[in-house]
Amino acid sequence: MCEECGCGAGKSTLLLHLNGILRGEGTVRVMGQEVAEPNLPRIRAQVGLVFQDPDDQLFSPTVFDDVAFGPLYAGLPEEEIQRRVAWALAQVGLEGYAERMVAEVFPRMVVLDEGRVVADGPTDELLADRQLLEAHGLE
Repeated sequence: MCEECGCGAGKSTLLLHLNGILRGEGTVRVMGQEVAEPNLPRIRAQVGLVFQDPDDQLFSPTVFDDVAFGPLYAGLPEEEIQRRVAWALAQVGLEGYAERMVAEVFPRMVVLDEGRVVADGPTDELLADRQLLEAHGLE
């Protein structure tokens, strides 16, 4: 699902419900699993959230630590975490930014090696541009 919505439309609220940070009334399911305590680790491995304002980041001050949070939480070995962080940073042209403060870096996003990414408009454009260049061998 991909949709552009204005401010206050509920995008963040929806994502906070999908990964179990917010609890509402009724039942929320992600990929057939109820968003409930026993299922949260599996669900959170599939549903991530990146805040638009880097000062609101939940995890770590440096880009490396923030990007590494997901793989670390998933219990991956240190070598795999290093590989994924390097890959993710390379995908968005941020190879030299690993030790910088998250608040200093734009675009603001975290990429786990997963099939779904919800990103802000500028990040979507950056990823699309990079994919287009790569598709034509123009990196």
